[in-house]
Amino acid sequence: VTSVQVALASIVGADKVSLYCVPSGEASKCRDQKVEIEDWLSQNGADRRAVLVALGGGVIGDLIGFVAASYYRGIRFIQVPTTVLSMVDSSVGGKTAVDTGYGKNLIGAFWQPILVVADIAVLDTLPIRQTRSGIAEIIKAGMCSRADLFAELESILSSKGVEGLIQDTEQLRDMIVAGIDYKRSVVEEDERDTGIRNELNWGHTVGHAIEGMGVTGLHHGECVSIGMVYEAMALRAQGQLSNIAVQRLEKVLKCCDLPTVLPPGAAANQQELMRRMKRDKKNRGGAIHVVNVKDIGRCEGDSRTVAVPERTLQRVLSSAVTIDPSALKSGQKLGPPGGVVELPGSKSISNRALVLAALAEKPQGKCRVLNLTPSEDIRVMLAALARLGVDVKYLAEGPDSGLNVELECPEGALALRPDASSARVTTVWVENAGTVARFITPVLAYLVATSKDPSAAVVVDGNERMRVRPVRDLVDCVQRAFEGVKVEYQGNTQGCLPLRITKSRKRSVPDASEGQASSGFPCGTVELSSKVSSQFVSGMLLVSSLARGGEAAKEGFTLLLEDTHGGKAVSQPYIDMTCRVMEAFGVEALPLTDAQGRLSYKVVAGQKLVAPSSYMVEADASAASYPLAIAAATGSEVTVNLPYQSPGSQPLQGDSLF
Repeated sequence: VTSVQVALASIVGADKVSLYCVPSGEASKCRDQKVEIEDWLSQNGADRRAVLVALGGGVIGDLIGFVAASYYRGIRFIQVPTTVLSMVDSSVGGKTAVDTGYGKNLIGAFWQPILVVADIAVLDTLPIRQTRSGIAEIIKAGMCSRADLFAELESILSSKGVEGLIQDTEQLRDMIVAGIDYKRSVVEEDERDTGIRNELNWGHTVGHAIEGMGVTGLHHGECVSIGMVYEAMALRAQGQLSNIAVQRLEKVLKCCDLPTVLPPGAAANQQELMRRMKRDKKNRGGAIHVVNVKDIGRCEGDSRTVAVPERTLQRVLSSAVTIDPSALKSGQKLGPPGGVVELPGSKSISNRALVLAALAEKPQGKCRVLNLTPSEDIRVMLAALARLGVDVKYLAEGPDSGLNVELECPEGALALRPDASSARVTTVWVENAGTVARFITPVLAYLVATSKDPSAAVVVDGNERMRVRPVRDLVDCVQRAFEGVKVEYQGNTQGCLPLRITKSRKRSVPDASEGQASSGFPCGTVELSSKVSSQFVSGMLLVSSLARGGEAAKEGFTLLLEDTHGGKAVSQPYIDMTCRVMEAFGVEALPLTDAQGRLSYKVVAGQKLVAPSSYMVEADASAASYPLAIAAATGSEVTVNLPYQSPGSQPLQGDSLF
């Protein structure tokens, strides 16, 4: 503060600069504090030519801005925000206000500052908790209008956490600039809060209610974080927001170490929480309104809001529900008379279909994969494919039960996309998704082997749990399959992630040379130990669908499972599933058994991996067991989306036989 005072004094003279310190905290944002400041201004002879400088966070900016708006019916003021939250939110847009006992920001004015000075150097002394709260507002911006910003935050926060983002000054600055730019664009179109500016209030219906209770000890951004999750769940309950969007939102907030559940002080008094939400400024016609987020990066409606019934809000805010059998009348039959249930797709099939759709030739340039499992694993797989040049478009149309995407490779095929901070190295972060690690590693080895860049390199890494899960058998097989590829273990545990995949001095295939891509997947027979995981087998089979070319083209590619007996492998039904999904993309892997009873799979060279225009993932068999059990228990008839509709048609999942 002293340095700012000295700097101002050097410009206008020391006798023209006065300093007033406001106590920190939300409690200062009140009418009594405003009166004290106005009296102080009068006592110090401030007239209508005075300029107020609001140096501080959002509380200071809102309070001093309101003083400036009302003193002498309006004087000039300058915003110097000192927190991430105030930089990206309260200092932009001209909203000023104080709180009352009846709610936040109930008394205020629109009054624009003549200048806003946001210098991230002042953040060096900011506690990390305050910075996290500010990032919540940037996440809000991505959720409402900037899908690319949201995806970038997902990638950054999942790979290096909020502390890593804060330590990267340039990256943090870019995120702050993006947040400011988003708010600027909204305010320019709707300065007076009559329409689209309502979208800036995403998460605030619930968030302000939590904050206003004053019993939680949470900061504003933390309350907004919780509010976004519960409002998203309310929209999901109304069928307006997909489950995957809610999951992605909750995941990115958790990666930022932000709270996502009601604190005890608010959870214990839901009635007071509802009472405060009923006074929200967005409400109309006696109904509680929240921001109408339809998907990540998309809000709709002239007012950008939608009504949510109180019953829906009460349900999502409740930690539990009670099922009371006494509500049934004597002799009443339990359960519905029957119906059709559309269930989300199998996660196992989803992962296999996504890899093949990304690798395959796409005659129409795109491939739609429908009814994916809306799960964390699938989100990680899509993020990994995006790092390899796949454009992923989330579709509004398609089955409501699952996630629907459209995959496109603008470069015509998968390609390594080096990290911005490390030339020629592509990092793929698999988080805690073991399936993604096992399926994507052979794909990455193929891309390195066939790259024209002799210095091409890939790093595959995951969280601490992934760094102790063994992948040695898969790595050994990859290095045998691609003789020109070198895989190094870079972590503390040998045989586990992280892996670094580069070209070795040996050439991947006979016709590969420096500066020239190889002609395809190397053919021949490669041994693999599958006793640890059948996913090692599936990962190699998926990429072997590209087997073509090279001197051994006529022979094709054979994967020999060295530790099998009697023609069966560990978790054989999952390997069978892989083969059947491959068939849908035009490639057949033939199972063979030798004289010793060892199982192998032969992929004849010359087959063409071609993606259909769309691929429908069948319902998860485990999920299907619940409605089918209800049918069995109640004597009703329930139909689920497993393909038993025609003779000879069977689901791909082995556990469907149960």
